[in-house]
Amino acid sequence: MMEKTNLKEIFHLKGFEKSYGYAQAVKVGNLLYVSGTVSIDDEGKPRAENDMQVQVQYIYMKIFVYLLRHLD
Repeated sequence: MMEKTNLKEIFHLKGFEKSYGYAQAVKVGNLLYVSGTVSIDDEGKPRAENDMQVQVQYIYMKIFVYLLRHLD
């Protein structure tokens, strides 16, 4: 989901983010700011709780998806 204001676009990729005042990414002009990202699924449940390598791979994949979605 995306919100547009006059100067920025706010991206909520998981349904529960907006209710917590959290956004995965905010685009201002030509810059995309990616927030802190954790290894949780679409329902807010942790992924691979005891496997740091899998968590990091999942987080990098999420950041990659944000970047792909917001390329001009």
